[in-house]
Amino acid sequence: MAKKKPCPLPPFAGTVVVDRDYGSNDQPATDFARSACGQIQPTDPKIFENALIAFCDASAVERASNRNARWCSCAVVWRMYGTTIWEQEGKPLYEFRENTNSELKGLVDLLLKAERLTATTTITTTITTTITTTSSSSSSSSTTTTTTTTTAAPAAAATPAAQIKSLFGFCDSKSVVEQFRDLGQPGSKWPPNLDKALLERAFTLAETPEKQRDVRVHLHWVRGHQGVEGNELADRVAAAHRPDVLNPLLYPTSWRHSGGARPTTTMTEQERIAKRERERENRRHGFTSDAANRRLSRLCRFGLLKRRMKWLKRREKVARVFGEEAEVGEKMRKVRDAWTLMERDEAEEVRALPLRLLPSVAPAPTVDEAVGENWVAEGEEEEEEEDDDDDDDEMSW
Repeated sequence: MAKKKPCPLPPFAGTVVVDRDYGSNDQPATDFARSACGQIQPTDPKIFENALIAFCDASAVERASNRNARWCSCAVVWRMYGTTIWEQEGKPLYEFRENTNSELKGLVDLLLKAERLTATTTITTTITTTITTTSSSSSSSSTTTTTTTTTAAPAAAATPAAQIKSLFGFCDSKSVVEQFRDLGQPGSKWPPNLDKALLERAFTLAETPEKQRDVRVHLHWVRGHQGVEGNELADRVAAAHRPDVLNPLLYPTSWRHSGGARPTTTMTEQERIAKRERERENRRHGFTSDAANRRLSRLCRFGLLKRRMKWLKRREKVARVFGEEAEVGEKMRKVRDAWTLMERDEAEEVRALPLRLLPSVAPAPTVDEAVGENWVAEGEEEEEEEDDDDDDDEMSW
């Protein structure tokens, strides 16, 4: 196995937070993201002052031609804290084949958007105007070229984002955010499943806002599909920009994602409701895989008891000769008691079933009936018939 190469990247220029809380299903991280979206009041009202709030997400679906490949897309949504209108940007990722790098690409686009919104470069426009004048006295024309240079305002000054003091980026891919936290630390290695060029690009982009405008980048992990407004919007935008959504004929998907079920005969709503009711009844009365395993185990024990009783009935005749009939009788009594106890458990489970699920079977036999009362006699008759056949063979010889 090839050893992982050391990671030459410097530590991430911003703050990376992965707030896991298994006891509350990561509720602190969810509440922080909701407060950034304005859904709830933040614990510190000044933490999001003049902050740009951005969410990124990716979407992937299985391809019809290759179950190991995906049609991917990513999206970024952003707005200033305190405003109500989200800006959004999504793009299909035709060259990507799996979701992890798509999430990383979405995070790179988030940092790129932050860099553009906080840029301080000026735009210089050169306008060249050609003026043609005609002299009436000499009947000749002269051409004059005038060059006008206009310096525009900073790119960020045209938008409310000019007052950005901090960036809070949220991503629901824990594995990607953890790489941003761990890479650049002593002893860190390149992750095998992430694109190195994208990682280098992301680390470079995170340094730009702080260098140019002293904008601090805060990257947070948030659990997906928890009702966070920005995360849900980014998820919808990413799904809407997948190649299979933009052009289903050119980018077909597997039947698993073509509507949620294998293409078979469609069920009506009444049939679907009846099926759910049957499954609910079966679960309530123990008709599950565990119950089937328990029943199979009981059947195996019934078979063992039958074999034990057959052996004891064979031994009973010999036991009379050696005076051990009491011991054999005690063992047979224990077998009968065990058989009766198992039959009672079986009957109780059957009685617990609703009437429409009751099996139509005959009453369970006793262990003696199962073995057969004349089993020993039949065995002796078979042995006598075999002896007679041997005598006939000897006489014919």
